Amino acid sequence: MREGSHVIVLPFPGPGPITPLSQFCKRLASKGLKPTLILVSDKPTPPYKIDNDSITVFPISNGFQEGEDPLQDLDDYMERVETSIKKHLPELIQDMKLSGNIPKALVYDSTMPWLLDVAHDHGLRGASFFTQPWLVSAIYYHVFKGSFTVPSTKYGHSTLASFPSFPMLNANDLPSFLCESSSYPNILRVVVDQLSNIDRVDIVLCNTFDKLEEKVTNIYPHRNMSM
Repeated sequence: MREGSHVIVLPFPGPGPITPLSQFCKRLASKGLKPTLILVSDKPTPPYKIDNDSITVFPISNGFQEGEDPLQDLDDYMERVETSIKKHLPELIQDMKLSGNIPKALVYDSTMPWLLDVAHDHGLRGASFFTQPWLVSAIYYHVFKGSFTVPSTKYGHSTLASFPSFPMLNANDLPSFLCESSSYPNILRVVVDQLSNIDRVDIVLCNTFDKLEEKVTNIYPHRNMSM
């Protein structure tokens, strides 16, 4: 992407996902790009600048009214956040275009795969940002495709799990959301659905160590993957 290009960055509204994408904005700014960081909040404020005015922060509503508890139900939270973003983000993109500050790409947290369609509908490239290690994403990919089920731990024995280009894994090596799926069904659905449209994503940004996961990053589907 050319120097001076405008990039919208939209993390999932939570302390964990916001931090790495905020740092990513700093990396974009250091390369001469112009990032706008969209923060989804229950108390949105007017836009402001950070990091020596190199990053514009634009808060938008998460869809909850003052006094409502947004964390009571994950499904309700995700639905309201999606509805609010789909309302406010297109308006913001249109305002940016009218002002001459035309965005070229939308970088979004991978747990919100529906944002790819929002990006494409407005002529932007969609970049999915995976915070977890790429090896974990590859496991979720196999679960999504139905080519892997969690090994049985019946009678206290752990069956080994095998993946292409992976070392053999015990059940205890797998993400806890898989091994205890009945305890976290909503979260499991969210993390698995990250891969639902990866074949259409323009750019995949993943968290990995090239020399540690070289075979994994080469074998699994990606487009313009950045390390």
